[in-house]
Amino acid sequence: MGLQDRQRYTLIQEPIGELYQGLIDQACGICEIVLLVVQPSLGLQSRAEALLGSLQPFLLDRRQTAAWPGTRLINETAWVSRFRLTPECALLLKSATVRLYDWQQPELPEDLALLRGDGTTWLASIAHEGDGFLELSPDELQALRAALPQLTLRAD
Repeated sequence: MGLQDRQRYTLIQEPIGELYQGLIDQACGICEIVLLVVQPSLGLQSRAEALLGSLQPFLLDRRQTAAWPGTRLINETAWVSRFRLTPECALLLKSATVRLYDWQQPELPEDLALLRGDGTTWLASIAHEGDGFLELSPDELQALRAALPQLTLRAD
């Protein structure tokens, strides 16, 4: 299925608790990459540093860039780390917080995103704005609605 068959769906309400955990679980069958952002100007608390340390075995790469899914910085850059999504990595993401929009510095790295193996976005968040979206094929949308019927989405 090509990119043209995917549609963007905005999250109407923040996934919290079981919904947040369910999103991570659903991603495990589709996605291969976790993306997290660290903006040097915002600093990190020990909780965020500990989590990044726990994620080290899954690190694929770390790049300085001004853009990631849902965000484009002007006149500055941030460190974007890509991690391999495995069941162990997913467990760390689920134990780090119970809310999608908790992914904000300095308590945690910024803007959790989940990407397919080809690098395309499945889930992106702009946590400090309370914003998130999914880019789904019709089959992915159907599977997500079946697994998480209480997840509220709006087609964009």
